[in-house]
Amino acid sequence: MQILAVRATAFGEFADLIDSMHRLRARVFRDRLNWDVEVRNGLETDEYDQLDPTYILAVSSAGAVAGCARLLPAMGPTMLANTFPQLLSSRSLEVHACMVESSRFCVRPPPAPNHTARVLNTTPRTTFLRIHA
Repeated sequence: MQILAVRATAFGEFADLIDSMHRLRARVFRDRLNWDVEVRNGLETDEYDQLDPTYILAVSSAGAVAGCARLLPAMGPTMLANTFPQLLSSRSLEVHACMVESSRFCVRPPPAPNHTARVLNTTPRTTFLRIHA
């Protein structure tokens, strides 16, 4: 498993992985969780993907995106402050320059039941370790 932090300036270099990430998000958020998300041509995106996020990608040894998360500076628009402000007790988010929001975290569903424990235990832990590194 390889963990990549892909900044907006490198999206072109990692276009295939970014595309796979958006397809994974469609599978997880729309198909599996039945969320009301926008999916076009099999790709799940929202307005926050237009804000030059950094994507954290967990990539398997076979080159498949196994998990992902989106990071945005908390100083700008975020899902918490702009889409879900009702989740904030004060209805506003006090931010500083060192804060980031992690959103659209998902893990590829396991291919078979016997792989569940390994995929669900390894991918999120590895991905979050990279975010905090």
